[in-house]
Amino acid sequence: MKTLKQGESSRKETIVDVEKNLVECHHASSHPSLEKGARFQVKWTIDFNDCSPGQILRAATEYCIIANRRNFVKVSKPKNDDWNNTTFKAVDLIPTPQSKTAKVLKQLSAFSPEELAEMGIVLTDK
Repeated sequence: MKTLKQGESSRKETIVDVEKNLVECHHASSHPSLEKGARFQVKWTIDFNDCSPGQILRAATEYCIIANRRNFVKVSKPKNDDWNNTTFKAVDLIPTPQSKTAKVLKQLSAFSPEELAEMGIVLTDK
């Protein structure tokens, strides 16, 4: 476990091994024992081998509820049943790993070619 000082970059990666039912997580976590802004770089492996499919779905659902609450908060004021008795697709709530390039291209897709040209950006098929 490495201590990262304030501003030092960390490794953030989740590696899923479906065949072995293991998920390896690399992340940085703060801790009260550290100086302000410092974090520990840690690797945790989550072993799902003793979990039933129901337990795995319950864990996934907890994540999806937290993720969807972010969307709910963005609504100015929900009407009576806008968000009640609604089915949400888990695939829309669970992030898919993307390269930095793919993330930028997705954000740029919100702009028209004219708007991009005004910013001096020209997209190619490469």
